Amino acid sequence: MKRIILLVFINCIFCTQNSIAQWSSSALGSPRQYLAAGAVGNKVVFAGGIGLISIPPPARDVYDLTTGNWNSSGNLSAGRTWLSCGSAGNKVVFAGGANDWILTAYDKVDIYDAISGQWSVSQLSVPRFKLASASSNNKIYFAGGQNSFQNLVFTTIDIYDVVSGTWTVQNLPAAKYGLCGAGSGDIVVFAGGKDNTGTVTGSVDIYNTVLQTVTSAQLSIPRWNSTATSIGNKIYIAGGEDANGLPSKRIDIYDVSTNTWSIDSLSQARTNLCSSSLADKVIFAGGSNVGASFVYKTVDILDTLTNTWYLDSLTTGRAFAAATSLGNKFFIGGGHTPPFNVLSSVEIYTIGSVGIDEINNDEALSIFPNPAEEQISFEIKSAEYNMIEIYNSMGQLQFSQKAMQGLNTISIENWPNGIYILKSGKSQLRFVKN
Repeated sequence: MKRIILLVFINCIFCTQNSIAQWSSSALGSPRQYLAAGAVGNKVVFAGGIGLISIPPPARDVYDLTTGNWNSSGNLSAGRTWLSCGSAGNKVVFAGGANDWILTAYDKVDIYDAISGQWSVSQLSVPRFKLASASSNNKIYFAGGQNSFQNLVFTTIDIYDVVSGTWTVQNLPAAKYGLCGAGSGDIVVFAGGKDNTGTVTGSVDIYNTVLQTVTSAQLSIPRWNSTATSIGNKIYIAGGEDANGLPSKRIDIYDVSTNTWSIDSLSQARTNLCSSSLADKVIFAGGSNVGASFVYKTVDILDTLTNTWYLDSLTTGRAFAAATSLGNKFFIGGGHTPPFNVLSSVEIYTIGSVGIDEINNDEALSIFPNPAEEQISFEIKSAEYNMIEIYNSMGQLQFSQKAMQGLNTISIENWPNGIYILKSGKSQLRFVKN
């Protein structure tokens, strides 16, 4: 992959990026670190975390992408830190967590329905924190975790079906916590972490959610407290702390379509960072050294169409923040900045041209209308374009089918609003569902 780092070109790079993207700021209802975030439909949700006092507040904040307004009313079922968040269908789910003040790990699950705007409560099979989440095919997988108050580390995977509202349980091959997870298509991956002896591991557990099979792999460098995100058919596992107790800049990239691995690197080694993806961009933001005595403003942005990296910067460096993306916006909120500051600010990166412009477009494939509401039509003029795949802004496969030459129409009436990428042959087209 090409990485642009020459200082003489930096101004030109930022000029190019700023012409299609810009930063803005907002705020949560209260300052918090060790929180979680997710997004579906037209809603972004931040929940959990702790401020400067020892008792985590039951705080939650919902951002409406349509109105640009925040709603910070209401409470989680319990205030907690180190919880995990997963999103699928029309639901954002916050699971597990801890309260250090009363030495308690939680099995509590808070579920937000983006269509009804209502919250409901459920529970994990065992209470734990520092677990990971990944989503595939309308299911959210919550894996691993620990209850350090009872010296327990878990293999448990609690699986929530957002359509039926039911839970099932599977297990990792080995117990671990501080792992990370991400999903692409039918595959979910759980990588790294620490095992029940506190040893940093490079193990990767790869689940085929359709075939119900699991295979194993290894990260190029064992590490924990990494971040993971996906786009298209690739899963990116970045940063974290290695087995020597040092921050890492390594990125392991898993291609689920070919079952192959490659590596790249962040511009700076760091742990406790955040990541997400939108349209054709993968974003890694913030982070710290081990111990969080120094935090970073750095934002590494990978353009996956050109395999080119760009550098950008947060207004405020932060670690232990939460990040998610929706539509054409990347959100990073809350977090810690030394020596004793906890943040309420949310920094929002907006790509102005996403969803309207076509990418890698040629005369053999076209799509209309754009934006669309109830259905989209695409015209195929070449026999090469015989398979259509559509991914949402989280990189999850939304739709696939064999396509015939000529005019094809797909109903999207029940799809969440947002940005989608249609892929066929060598072309990729972006469109908006309103």
